[in-house]
Amino acid sequence: MRRLTTCLMALGGVLVAGCGGQRSAEETHALVGSITVAGQPARDVMIVARGSDGKDYSGVSDATGKYQIDNPPIGTLRITLASATPPPPPGVKGAGASREPRYVPAGYSGNSADLTVEFTGGTQVFDIAAATDADPARSR
Repeated sequence: MRRLTTCLMALGGVLVAGCGGQRSAEETHALVGSITVAGQPARDVMIVARGSDGKDYSGVSDATGKYQIDNPPIGTLRITLASATPPPPPGVKGAGASREPRYVPAGYSGNSADLTVEFTGGTQVFDIAAATDADPARSR
């Protein structure tokens, strides 16, 4: 009987260790949305979210203007935009040259940007509707 009790205790210990020792995957957070300039989808625009930790988290908009930034920190994020691909020099044609301007209004880029979002976790939508006159207050 003692041997059976010892085996059952050992088996119970293995089961408890196996169940309790595994951690579920961490929840993924994301800031998602779309970027438009003068009402048109803005593709190849880099969106940078700077957290209170001073680190930058970024994503790039696709052909429809949609972007995603994975795992930004919870809290206030300062948002800036920049062209992810500079326009080709005048007169340059070819596969890498685009005829569409990658214009990011000045009020949305660099140190002059005054756009923030309060990120609360999970998947949060933050659309940016930039005007060509660069009025960041018009973003939602």
